[in-house]
Amino acid sequence: MTQFVKVHQDAPVLAARLRSNPNDAETAAKLTAIYASHGSERKAVAALAVVEKADGANAKGLLSRSYASVGDMYQSNRQYDQARTHFKKALKNGKSALDTSYAHYSIAFSYLGQNRLKEGATELKAVIAVPNCPAGLKQRAQTVLPEVEKAIGQK
Repeated sequence: MTQFVKVHQDAPVLAARLRSNPNDAETAAKLTAIYASHGSERKAVAALAVVEKADGANAKGLLSRSYASVGDMYQSNRQYDQARTHFKKALKNGKSALDTSYAHYSIAFSYLGQNRLKEGATELKAVIAVPNCPAGLKQRAQTVLPEVEKAIGQK
Protein backbone atom coordinates (compact mmCIF):
# COMPACT_ATOMS: atom_id res chain seq x y z
CA MET A 1 0.00 0.00 0.00
CA THR A 2 2.86 2.36 0.79
CA GLN A 3 4.27 1.85 -2.71
CA PHE A 4 0.83 2.58 -4.22
CA VAL A 5 0.59 5.85 -2.29
CA LYS A 6 4.14 6.79 -3.28
CA VAL A 7 3.37 6.25 -6.97
CA HIS A 8 0.35 8.53 -6.74
CA GLN A 9 2.49 11.16 -5.04
CA ASP A 10 5.31 10.76 -7.58
CA ALA A 11 3.21 10.89 -10.75
CA PRO A 12 2.34 14.62 -10.56
CA VAL A 13 5.96 15.49 -9.72
CA LEU A 14 7.22 13.41 -12.62
CA ALA A 15 4.63 14.90 -14.99
CA ALA A 16 5.75 18.41 -14.01
CA ARG A 17 9.38 17.42 -14.51
CA LEU A 18 8.58 16.08 -17.98
CA ARG A 19 6.71 19.26 -18.92
CA SER A 20 9.78 21.29 -17.97
CA ASN A 21 12.13 18.94 -19.83
CA PRO A 22 10.20 17.19 -22.62
CA ASN A 23 13.26 15.16 -23.68
CA ASP A 24 13.76 13.49 -20.29
CA ALA A 25 13.59 9.83 -21.31
CA GLU A 26 14.03 8.50 -17.79
CA THR A 27 11.12 10.50 -16.41
CA ALA A 28 8.97 9.60 -19.42
CA ALA A 29 9.77 5.91 -18.91
CA LYS A 30 8.74 6.10 -15.25
CA LEU A 31 5.50 7.80 -16.24
CA THR A 32 4.88 5.22 -18.94
CA ALA A 33 5.13 2.47 -16.34
CA ILE A 34 2.92 4.32 -13.85
CA TYR A 35 0.23 5.19 -16.38
CA ALA A 36 0.27 1.71 -17.94
CA SER A 37 -0.01 0.03 -14.54
CA HIS A 38 -3.11 2.12 -13.86
CA GLY A 39 -4.62 1.46 -17.28
CA SER A 40 -4.38 5.07 -18.42
CA GLU A 41 -3.91 4.21 -22.07
CA ARG A 42 -3.82 7.73 -23.49
CA LYS A 43 -1.26 8.93 -20.95
CA ALA A 44 0.85 5.76 -21.21
CA VAL A 45 1.02 5.96 -24.99
CA ALA A 46 1.87 9.68 -24.85
CA ALA A 47 4.68 9.06 -22.37
CA LEU A 48 5.91 6.16 -24.51
CA ALA A 49 6.11 8.52 -27.51
CA VAL A 50 8.46 10.74 -25.50
CA VAL A 51 10.66 7.74 -24.66
CA GLU A 52 10.69 6.71 -28.33
CA LYS A 53 11.88 10.17 -29.31
CA ALA A 54 14.35 10.71 -26.47
CA ASP A 55 15.83 7.20 -26.26
CA GLY A 56 15.20 5.80 -29.73
CA ALA A 57 18.43 3.79 -29.60
CA ASN A 58 17.41 2.28 -26.25
CA ALA A 59 20.78 3.32 -24.84
CA LYS A 60 19.61 2.96 -21.24
CA GLY A 61 17.11 0.16 -21.79
CA LEU A 62 14.26 2.58 -21.21
CA LEU A 63 12.59 2.08 -24.56
CA SER A 64 12.30 -1.71 -24.41
CA ARG A 65 10.94 -1.59 -20.87
CA SER A 66 8.47 1.14 -21.78
CA TYR A 67 7.20 -0.95 -24.69
CA ALA A 68 6.83 -3.87 -22.28
CA SER A 69 4.90 -1.72 -19.79
CA VAL A 70 2.41 -0.68 -22.45
CA GLY A 71 2.24 -4.26 -23.71
CA ASP A 72 1.40 -5.42 -20.18
CA MET A 73 -1.38 -2.85 -20.01
CA TYR A 74 -2.96 -4.13 -23.21
CA GLN A 75 -2.46 -7.75 -22.22
CA SER A 76 -4.19 -7.23 -18.88
CA ASN A 77 -7.14 -5.87 -20.86
CA ARG A 78 -7.04 -8.92 -23.18
CA GLN A 79 -6.10 -6.76 -26.15
CA TYR A 80 -3.63 -9.39 -27.27
CA ASP A 81 -2.83 -8.07 -30.74
CA GLN A 82 -1.97 -4.61 -29.41
CA ALA A 83 -0.02 -6.16 -26.55
CA ARG A 84 1.97 -8.35 -28.94
CA THR A 85 2.81 -5.35 -31.13
CA HIS A 86 4.44 -3.65 -28.14
CA PHE A 87 6.15 -6.80 -26.87
CA LYS A 88 7.65 -7.36 -30.32
CA LYS A 89 9.00 -3.81 -30.25
CA ALA A 90 10.42 -4.51 -26.79
CA LEU A 91 12.06 -7.64 -28.18
CA LYS A 92 13.47 -5.81 -31.20
CA ASN A 93 14.97 -3.09 -28.99
CA GLY A 94 15.91 -5.20 -25.98
CA LYS A 95 19.58 -5.31 -25.09
CA SER A 96 19.52 -7.38 -21.92
CA ALA A 97 18.62 -11.00 -21.29
CA LEU A 98 15.84 -9.81 -18.97
CA ASP A 99 14.31 -7.57 -21.64
CA THR A 100 14.44 -10.17 -24.42
CA SER A 101 13.29 -13.12 -22.31
CA TYR A 102 10.44 -11.08 -20.79
CA ALA A 103 9.36 -9.99 -24.27
CA HIS A 104 9.34 -13.59 -25.55
CA TYR A 105 7.45 -14.73 -22.45
CA SER A 106 4.86 -11.99 -22.84
CA ILE A 107 4.47 -12.69 -26.56
CA ALA A 108 3.91 -16.35 -25.66
CA PHE A 109 1.08 -15.46 -23.34
CA SER A 110 -0.48 -13.08 -25.85
CA TYR A 111 -0.70 -16.05 -28.22
CA LEU A 112 -1.93 -18.41 -25.51
CA GLY A 113 -4.63 -15.90 -24.59
CA GLN A 114 -5.93 -16.30 -28.14
CA ASN A 115 -5.60 -20.10 -28.01
CA ARG A 116 -2.78 -19.93 -30.56
CA LEU A 117 -0.91 -22.72 -28.86
CA LYS A 118 1.78 -23.47 -31.45
CA GLU A 119 2.90 -19.84 -31.60
CA GLY A 120 2.84 -19.69 -27.80
CA ALA A 121 4.98 -22.83 -27.56
CA THR A 122 7.48 -21.37 -30.02
CA GLU A 123 7.85 -18.25 -27.87
CA LEU A 124 8.20 -20.28 -24.67
CA LYS A 125 11.03 -22.21 -26.32
CA ALA A 126 12.58 -18.87 -27.27
CA VAL A 127 12.51 -17.80 -23.60
CA ILE A 128 14.35 -20.94 -22.58
CA ALA A 129 16.94 -20.38 -25.33
CA VAL A 130 17.84 -16.81 -24.32
CA PRO A 131 21.44 -16.82 -23.05
CA ASN A 132 21.57 -15.74 -19.39
CA CYS A 133 17.79 -15.81 -19.14
CA PRO A 134 16.75 -14.92 -15.59
CA ALA A 135 16.16 -18.16 -13.70
CA GLY A 136 12.60 -17.31 -12.68
CA LEU A 137 11.44 -16.62 -16.22
CA LYS A 138 13.21 -19.69 -17.56
CA GLN A 139 11.65 -21.88 -14.90
CA ARG A 140 8.16 -20.52 -15.59
CA ALA A 141 8.58 -21.13 -19.34
CA GLN A 142 9.85 -24.65 -18.66
CA THR A 143 6.83 -25.31 -16.42
CA VAL A 144 4.22 -24.01 -18.87
CA LEU A 145 5.71 -25.44 -22.09
CA PRO A 146 4.87 -29.13 -21.41
CA GLU A 147 1.26 -28.20 -20.64
CA VAL A 148 1.00 -26.25 -23.88
CA GLU A 149 2.59 -29.08 -25.86
CA LYS A 150 0.14 -31.53 -24.26
CA ALA A 151 -2.77 -29.29 -25.26
CA ILE A 152 -1.42 -29.09 -28.82
CA GLY A 153 -1.34 -32.89 -28.98
CA GLN A 154 -4.98 -33.05 -27.93
CA LYS A 155 -6.18 -30.73 -30.67
